[in-house]
Amino acid sequence: MADKKLNLIDESKLDVDYIVSIIQDILNRSHTDPRKKEIRLKLNGYNKEINFNCPICSDGKSVRFRGHLYLNSMRYVCYNERDSCSRSFTNFCKYFNVELDIDKKMQIYSYLDQNWKYDKKEDFAITNMDKLIDLNEFFDHLNKIKGPLSNLYPIIEGSIQYQYLINRKIYNHENIYQGNYHLTDRWTEPVIIILNRTSDKILGMQLRNLKQEKNKRIYKFYTFQEIYNMIHEEPLDEIESIPYNKMSAIFNFLNVNFDDTIYVFEGYLDSIFFPNSIALVGLETDI
Repeated sequence: MADKKLNLIDESKLDVDYIVSIIQDILNRSHTDPRKKEIRLKLNGYNKEINFNCPICSDGKSVRFRGHLYLNSMRYVCYNERDSCSRSFTNFCKYFNVELDIDKKMQIYSYLDQNWKYDKKEDFAITNMDKLIDLNEFFDHLNKIKGPLSNLYPIIEGSIQYQYLINRKIYNHENIYQGNYHLTDRWTEPVIIILNRTSDKILGMQLRNLKQEKNKRIYKFYTFQEIYNMIHEEPLDEIESIPYNKMSAIFNFLNVNFDDTIYVFEGYLDSIFFPNSIALVGLETDI
């Protein structure tokens, strides 16, 4: 069990003892060598973590403690077989048929929602954004089903959306799509869809209609979790969704150079005009 004196995390927010007990049970069932059943805690640095010998790949024949559960993200990373072993803590538990207590799971969710942050490049590697959605798969799927969005395509020259962008002096349409937004069965608005993406992967998106009058404007932001659940039968786990949702609220997040000055704008379209810039969904976005 975790030593209470070493535990520098507020246990009212995250029960480290409970998490350690889950890991200990898995190690006891997975390893025969008693040395591989040992758990080490690192709770006094930036990347608070629990280290142990990976129960998925057995960490090789030696005892090296290459399994790391990072408590800041609840992401498990194995530095022996990183690609095949690494996963979210909830998926780690599922792999060993361990069902988390619902109250403890909500406690983990609440803790991550309040404490997860991206401070360094290493954080991105730890998060391992393996759930990012393929651009073509996403829009092909939406164009085939009856839903709130239809006729989704890259900006077509001569369309009403194209003219709207040109009138606003926006000539770079790389991350902008056009489509129709169905508010009701009888009310449809032409919209532009601004993609928060990197290469051919989507992290988030925002749509807006083309009306000039303030009282008729429509803005809608879709979190990563909402996008993911549109095309997958099994919804994204709530705990695993937290880092994705937080980053999806920051437009162009995956494309800026973090070693240079980053400029922050309120609106997605505003940031298109300026190099190495990001934009926020709203003033309350956790930047």
